[in-house]
Amino acid sequence: MVEGEKAVAELLLSGFIVDDIYGVEEWQLKNRVKFKGINLTTVSPKELEKLSGFVQIPTNNFSDAVFKQPVTIALDFIQDPGNLGTIIRTADWYGVKNILCSENCVDAYSPKVINATMGSFARVNVHYINLEEVLAPLGNTVYACVMDGESLYTIKPQQNSIVLIGNEGKGISEHLLKIAEKKISIPKKGGAESLNAAIATAVIVDHLARMHP
Repeated sequence: MVEGEKAVAELLLSGFIVDDIYGVEEWQLKNRVKFKGINLTTVSPKELEKLSGFVQIPTNNFSDAVFKQPVTIALDFIQDPGNLGTIIRTADWYGVKNILCSENCVDAYSPKVINATMGSFARVNVHYINLEEVLAPLGNTVYACVMDGESLYTIKPQQNSIVLIGNEGKGISEHLLKIAEKKISIPKKGGAESLNAAIATAVIVDHLARMHP
C-alpha cells in the first residue's frame, strides 16, 4: 500500500506494477500525464482518508552481484518501521542500491515503512536473507556497528564495504558479530546513551561514501 502525494509520485516513475490509483480531482488534473493507462478513480477527500493504493511487490533476486557496490547495508532484527523506512531513504540519498535484512526484520513493504521512505523504496532493493550464511564468507568486508568498537574515522575500509547494524535495543546478534572483521563505533562526545539505528546508519554510510566517492 502506498499513500501520500510524494510517495505515489515516485511510484509512478518506478518499475512497480500499479493496479489502481485513487485521488482527488485536483491531484488528478495535475498528474494526469503520469498515469500511463492505469485505472484511475476520482474520490472525495473524505473517501481518500479511507483508501490506499496497492502495488505488486517486485521479486528481488538476490545474488553476490550486490556486493560489487562500494557500500552495502546489512540489518539484523530491525523492528521499528520508521527506522527501516529512514534507512531505505538514507541509502537512496547516498546511492546505496541494496539493503540486506535478516529474516526477522520488519516488513519493508508495510505501510509505515513505505511512508517513511518518502518514495525511496522504489529505488532501493531490499533482500530478506540468512545474514550469517551470506556474510560469513565475506568477513573481511563486514563492519559491525557496536558501542565499544574502533572509531569509524580511523578505519581504512575495503573497496566493497558492508555496514552491519543491529536491533534497536539488543544490538547485533552474537553469531553475526563473530564473522565481522571490524567492530566500529561512532565517537561519542555528549551524554546520550546511544544513537538511533537509522541515525547511526546515516553517519557511517556518509563517512564510507566519502571514502569511496
